[in-house]
Order: sequence, then structure tokens, then C-alpha cells
Amino acid sequence: WRQLVRPRPSLLSSLQKWRMEYQPELPQVLRGPFRIAESDNKTRVCADPSLVRSAFPGLWRTASKAAMIVAATEEVNVLQMLPNASSSASIYDLTTESSSPSLIRKESSQARLDRRVPSMRIGIALVGRAGPGVNNVIQGLFDYLQTVGGTVICIALGIEGLIKDGFSFELDEETLAPFRNQGGCNLLGQSGPEDLRRGDLAACAATVTRLALDGLVLWGGCNGHSWTPRLAEYFVQEKINTCVVGVPASVQSDLPIMEQTLGYDSMCKLLASVVGNLAVRAASSGKMWCFVRIPGRSLSHIVAEVALETHPHVVLVPPSDGTEQLSLLEVTQIICNTIELRSRDDKNYGIVLIPDQLLASVREMRQLFEEVAEIRMMCPEALDCIGSVVVRDFAPVRNLLSPLTRSLFKKLPERICAQILGLAFDDVAPRSRTAASAGARHTWEPLDLASVDTEVILQSLVEAELTRRVLLGTYKGSFQSMTYSMAYHGRAAMPTNFDCDLGYTIGYAAGIFVSGHRTGLLVDVTKLKEDVRKWEVRGTPLLSLQTIERDSGHPPVCQIRPRLRLHYDVGYKSNMPEPLHRTVISPGPVQFAGPCSSAMTQSLCMPQLQRVRQMARTEQLIAELKGKASAGCPVEVLHAVRLLLQGGTELIHQL
Repeated sequence: WRQLVRPRPSLLSSLQKWRMEYQPELPQVLRGPFRIAESDNKTRVCADPSLVRSAFPGLWRTASKAAMIVAATEEVNVLQMLPNASSSASIYDLTTESSSPSLIRKESSQARLDRRVPSMRIGIALVGRAGPGVNNVIQGLFDYLQTVGGTVICIALGIEGLIKDGFSFELDEETLAPFRNQGGCNLLGQSGPEDLRRGDLAACAATVTRLALDGLVLWGGCNGHSWTPRLAEYFVQEKINTCVVGVPASVQSDLPIMEQTLGYDSMCKLLASVVGNLAVRAASSGKMWCFVRIPGRSLSHIVAEVALETHPHVVLVPPSDGTEQLSLLEVTQIICNTIELRSRDDKNYGIVLIPDQLLASVREMRQLFEEVAEIRMMCPEALDCIGSVVVRDFAPVRNLLSPLTRSLFKKLPERICAQILGLAFDDVAPRSRTAASAGARHTWEPLDLASVDTEVILQSLVEAELTRRVLLGTYKGSFQSMTYSMAYHGRAAMPTNFDCDLGYTIGYAAGIFVSGHRTGLLVDVTKLKEDVRKWEVRGTPLLSLQTIERDSGHPPVCQIRPRLRLHYDVGYKSNMPEPLHRTVISPGPVQFAGPCSSAMTQSLCMPQLQRVRQMARTEQLIAELKGKASAGCPVEVLHAVRLLLQGGTELIHQL
């Protein structure tokens, strides 16, 4: 960790120095006396509670209920005065004499708090990819512990720091100051969201025991938090007094049940700014089409928000449920038809927005990926050609492909072929039984296609199709194009005011949950479309996000399945004009002051928030139905109810 970059304040830019002075806001509930109460939120992803109970027996007993931070009344219960009173009944008063949230850090010595809260040591580590707002989480946790008395233990280099010795250090104000409200994660470093083995869990337990941690705060997304409850369960089973609290950090906002995750706002606004600049350039030339690739492992999350912000002419959003797949011909026709339509109106320019994961929903490409995955598993020596930079011979691979796939592979540029052969195919389930028996992962896990130039493939296909139409006489316009990839943009971006406030609140709340001895929770901030003062802070059990599947002959698979954004949730098509009359909007750079600095993502206010509430009501009605059915009712009534439910299921599948 000593090799991590530590910027000196004197070498920071003027903007960085100015952003250091920004004090994030806290919700009103965290500004006065508060307590931790149990929440009535019973929403869970896994429909069978028995599977969750069997996989996590320890957490099911201690951390299966949601928590919520609420304002405390002035009344004091007699039980709270007892020396061994439950921490869940404790009332915390962290208000300062000035009652100004901006002075919490500067006037911590004037804070009044429950004296039963001992000096704490809370560790924090990044177990996933970096994203905007990570420094604000550390900042919020640090300021909370400065108020109640405690120490933040930074565990560098993510999982490697958790399982090895010598990767931790105590955080102080001098070290934290240059990182306040900044982008990047060079304060802690990061690791990929690798899975943990049984021995690694024991190593993590040894690390937190050696550091004498009261709590461990873990930053991560779907992959990282797939094993976070396993770590919390191990601590409970081994009677290790370290609470595990998760931070919902995903630039794709794909964690289920969450309104919006940390980093999504900054990522989308940065990408929308670049897309707007490219659109202005294309319109200025009057004869340029730009193929822009948007990052994101989850389909349609980031690209949908960028589309709402910029109004591109073509938005390629594949089916979200994965039941239907496009073909290369269909994708090419969608783009070429729009180009031809605009050309008739003398508009030979435009923007084509392409999600990173588009090729995973294209039938021909999916077939190619599966066959290459089989070749990698069964004949790895055939892929030796990708190691050569000067001469690459793809003949051994082509000879092992099926005829149709071989024909497609031959037409791809050499650079694209090398990129496809170099993919990590652990996420693709091969078709053969032999490969399946070798422990291939489930097909719903997306293949990371960030290294494949999807925009170049589509550009070449569109050029070929338009050339064919010119020869047939159906297309008479001109066509010039360029490609632009943003596959690796935004993860180290300077966070927006929204993400600064959200990250600070999450870090502050994580410290509160550790103080209340709550483990196995994911900090969940709701009512995000309201003013910061009206935000609500909850702790959602990590168990409620888990999808547990059982396969014959294999142990249960416990993972967090990324939330899919349905087409009727996004509604971007109904919010934009037709492609012929569409004018691309340039939202400009991210604003940190002025009237535009408080702007939120447009998808935050979309109908999916209403759908969350409707889902909760639906679960309540289902529970009532099960209760009444178990009490006894005529068979014909049950048959009629079953038909109604079956019709509702079919209706949802057709949307």
C-alpha cells in the first residue's frame, strides 16, 4: 500500500482544491437525535425463504430483518438506562451547538453523544471496481468516527489486503484531506470482484481479529456483494465480533431493490457530456455519423440514461429479459433504415449509441462466443495464435468452428478476431455436457465485452449494407462515419454533488450501523429524488438481494443477479421525437455550482420507483392470499385464482 499515489495538496489543480472545500450534506434524520429501528420492508429477490435460511443460518437468525435510522423522541425508556441495554434501543445525539451539518467535522469536540458508545475501530476496503464517490464514503465514515470517537482502518488493495498481512493503515485528517470529494481510488487501491474460497474467509477473519475491528465496510457491486454475506455468515458462525456492512456502489445502478447506486449519476453525466460534444461535431459537419460505444455490463442502464440526456438518433437497446436475441441483420437494418430516412431529408449526420453488451444479445455472436469457449476448454493450443503480435494465424480456430460461425469469423477484421479470442470465457456456459460438468457458470452472468470494438463491427456492416443499397439504387445519399469508444470512461471521474452527498451519507450511515452492532446489511438511501434533507436511510439485509439456485450434484449458487431495466420502465422512446426530427441535446460538462449542479438523472424519476412500491403491495396481497388459501376454501375457487395468476404472469412476460 505504500506504493499507492499520495497527491500533495500543493500539486492539485484549482478545481481539485476548490472541491476539497465542498461539505456534503446529510439527511435531516442524521442531524439530530436518532435511533436504529426495525423496518417493515420484507422485499426479497429469492422467493423461497427456506433456501436463504439453509444457506445462511447464522445471518438468518441475527440479520434477516431490515433496519431504518429514524428520529428519536425526547422520551427515554427505563431499559435504556441499564448498563447492558440493547444497542438497538440506544439513542444517539450527534447534533452540534450550531446545528449546521457543514460544521460537523470542524466542531466535533462540541458533540453530545451517548457515552455508552465505546471508541470504535472500523475497517474499509474496496472489493470491486472503482467508481465515483468512493472517497466520499471514506469521508463520511471518518467524520462520523471523529464525532463519536473512533478510528478508520484503511485496508489497501481490496481482497488482497483482506487476506494478507501488512496492507492496512490508520486514516488521519492529513492523509484524507487531498482526497475529499475527489475521483479515483488511489487512497485505498482496488481489486477485482473475485470470489472468496473457504480458506480466504478464514484469512479475512484473521485480519479483522488482528486489527481488532468492530466493523468492516465493504465497497462493491453485484459481484462483490455476492460473497459479502458469506463473509458475514462466517464471522457469525465463528463468533467474531466484527459487523459487516456493504456499500451499494455500481456505476450501472443494477443492484436489485435499490433506487439508485453510488457512482451512477457521475458516470451518466460524464458520458452524456462526451456524447453531446460528438453530436455537435457531427451536426456541424453535416455529413458525419458517429458510432459511440457506452460502457456497462448490465444492458440498457447507462445507455438509457445517456439517451434521455442527449437524444441520439439510434439507440441499440437489446431485450432486457434475455428471452429474445437480435440478429446481426436486424441490428444493421435498424441503423441503415434510420440513415436512409434522414438522408432523404438532407440530414446525413447522426449519433448511434451502442451498449457494451450488445453483442451478447446477437444470435450469431453469441454462437461464436460459445464455440470459442468450447475451443478454449477442449483445445487450448488452437488459441496460441493470439500470443503473436506480428503474425497471427487464425486457421486452427477457424477449422474448429461450425460452417456458419466460420463464415462470420472470416469476415471480421483481424483486430476484432484477436479481441474475441482473448476474452475471458468463464462467464459463457458452453453447450457441451463435458463443459457443463466442468463447473461452468450460469448463462445469466454477462460476458465482459469491454475489450471488443463493437462499434467497429457495426460500422463495417453498415458500410457494406449501404453500399449494397447504392448499387440497388435505393440509397442515394452520402455516408461518412467515425467510431468512438467510452468503454473505460468515468470510473475515476470527479463525483457530482449528488454522488458526494450520497456517498457521504452512506459512509456516515455505515458507521451508525456498526455502532448499533448490525451486521449483514447494505446501506440503502431512499427518496433520492427529494431534497437531501428528506432522504431516508435504511439497512437492507444482504440476504434479501441473493439469488440462490440449486443444481443437482453441485452446491447452491448464491449470487446477486443484476437488476434488469425493463423497456416500459425506461420509456426513452416516448420521451424523444422520431429519429427524422430528432435534434441531439448537448448537456455540457458536469456542473458543481449554479442552478444545474443539483440536477438528477432522469431515470431516477421514471416509473420504476412506482413499480417498487407496487411490488411491495403485490407481495402483501400474495401473503394474504396464501393465508386465506391455507385456511381452507373450495377447490373451484383455488382453480379460478390460479387461472388469474397465470394470466397475470403471461401478461408480464409479454411486456
